[in-house]
Amino acid sequence: MPTSAHNTLSSYLIPLAVGLLCGILFVFSLGNLPFKWTFAILLGVIGVGGLVFLNILQLQTKHMILMLAVYLMPILYDINFMYDENPGFYVHANGFGVAITDVLFGMLIVAWLLQITVGKRGNLPDSTFPLEWKIVMAGLFVVNFVSAVNTAEPFFAYSMIWQQIKVYFIIVFLAKTINDIQVVKRIGYIMVAVLGTQAIILFEQKLVGAIFTDQLLGQRTTWQNEGGPLRVSGTLGQPNACAMFMNQLMMVGVFIGLAEKKFGLKVLILGAVAMAAAAEIFTASRGGWSGLAISFVTCMILWRIRQGHGFVASVALVSLIGSLMFSGLFMGSEAFRNRLTQDDKGTSDVRAPLMEVAKNLIADNPLTGVGLNHYTYDMQKYDRTFVAITRDWSAPVHNTFMLIAGEIGIPATIFPVLMIWFTMYTSIRLFFKADGTISAMSLGIFGGVLSWVIHNQVDPTSIYAEYPFWIMSGMVIAMQRMHRAQEREKLRSAAEEKAAAVNTVT
Repeated sequence: MPTSAHNTLSSYLIPLAVGLLCGILFVFSLGNLPFKWTFAILLGVIGVGGLVFLNILQLQTKHMILMLAVYLMPILYDINFMYDENPGFYVHANGFGVAITDVLFGMLIVAWLLQITVGKRGNLPDSTFPLEWKIVMAGLFVVNFVSAVNTAEPFFAYSMIWQQIKVYFIIVFLAKTINDIQVVKRIGYIMVAVLGTQAIILFEQKLVGAIFTDQLLGQRTTWQNEGGPLRVSGTLGQPNACAMFMNQLMMVGVFIGLAEKKFGLKVLILGAVAMAAAAEIFTASRGGWSGLAISFVTCMILWRIRQGHGFVASVALVSLIGSLMFSGLFMGSEAFRNRLTQDDKGTSDVRAPLMEVAKNLIADNPLTGVGLNHYTYDMQKYDRTFVAITRDWSAPVHNTFMLIAGEIGIPATIFPVLMIWFTMYTSIRLFFKADGTISAMSLGIFGGVLSWVIHNQVDPTSIYAEYPFWIMSGMVIAMQRMHRAQEREKLRSAAEEKAAAVNTVT
């Protein structure tokens, strides 16, 4: 048989054979496995098919999937393997969940890894991952793994390590594969689209409450304290988590909008951000409001200084505008006013005794902590408060950094703190050194992480579940590499021009 005919026949038979095998496996699993495993196999088949299409369509499809992965960050639908229905104590990670964002990033990461291992390496961009990040990420992983091995309920510790592994892959993938400033700008636009979507959902939950309900989203959407305001949470499941999430993206939206050259697009971006800011009032998250206000004022002062305005004049103008905005909100929004002035039925009072418990726990376990994702497992032992707060309150201390120190020890807490520092330091340097999209996006990321750090002083979160932080950190590393490449190109061009001028004279 001629070679061409043989290749043509193979090109038909191999896909047919693979498709038939996948179909047989799927039908078999449908009748012999639990539904979640069947669904997982189906997703795997879809993922393989997606990889084939990625290979055919190349760049544009990959970018489209990346944008979709970013857009779906706040959608918490997932398949949670080995989920424990009754953990016995409050945990931030339970089971090995796979959300739709994980699936999309997973497709991209697998395609990238295949390109590295079996593809043409000469076609890959010259990208490196910073050594300081490698050291810190490896150190935190080792600490968490050792802690997991020595915990009373290691399943829950491994559940958190699973979260850590997922975001590690995401940050490395983004840092090493984003090489086009247009991709950075599009991710900024997608973040604004996320804000607009969440704003619509929040408005509906607050004013109508008939569409985005608990039944549709599969989780609690409204929170009502006795005598307090009705709080809504969008798709994030908890009002404070919703505010924390939106603040990170909102700061990116502000400065992407201010830097936008097209007037119509600028109005659209800033309008979406304003709508999101108004909708965040309905979360009634005072920590979220504080984080947003402080980061907005700080970044607006930095923005004006970067534009050439004086420090004193910038502080005065931003303070005046901020005061007017606060006064308008206080006078015009009853929910905002009541949340700041009325009794919150003890929701703030619990924070002080919870911190007292945390201090006791950390003081007795300063080096190793009580175990990854095990804070609430042991906290009653250290409750020496007059109100015996842990008897009636199952949640951990409302401070993420004290929570981390309590679980893995004070020395190990330096690892996540360094990660945050790397992102904030690099982004603020890029803001002042770079121009255009890189500069604007860098300031937005700095402000978003700043708001996140502030809010985490009064709320406990799992840093490994915070996709915005890891995505923005990966973008900062990529933008730093792109900026350095731009600077090298400028130097090369300047040297060539100088050499040409010398040759002309001689």
